[in-house]
Amino acid sequence: MRPVWRGVSVWIDVGLLSAGGTLWYLLQFNPWHDHWLGAKLVLLLVYIGLGSYALKRAPTRAAKAAFFVAALSCVAFMASIAISHRPLGWWS
Repeated sequence: MRPVWRGVSVWIDVGLLSAGGTLWYLLQFNPWHDHWLGAKLVLLLVYIGLGSYALKRAPTRAAKAAFFVAALSCVAFMASIAISHRPLGWWS
C-alpha cells in the first residue's frame, strides 16, 4: 500500500474519532447514558481494527477480503445506529 493511501486511511479514522468525541463533549452526550453513542464509538474502534487487518496485517488475500467485508458491515451497522439512535440499530 502506498504511503499516501496509508496516511489517508489514518486521517479518516482520526476524523471519525474526532466527530465522536465532539458529539460527546459539545452536545453533552454521555456514551454510558446515551447507549447509541457508546455503541457507535465501540463499533468505530472495532472498525479501525478490522480495517487495519484488511489493509495490512492479514496474511492471505482471503483473510484480507473477510476483514474488509467485516469492516464494511461495521460501517453499515454504525449508520443504522446513527439513524435510529438505538444501540441495536436496524435490529431494534
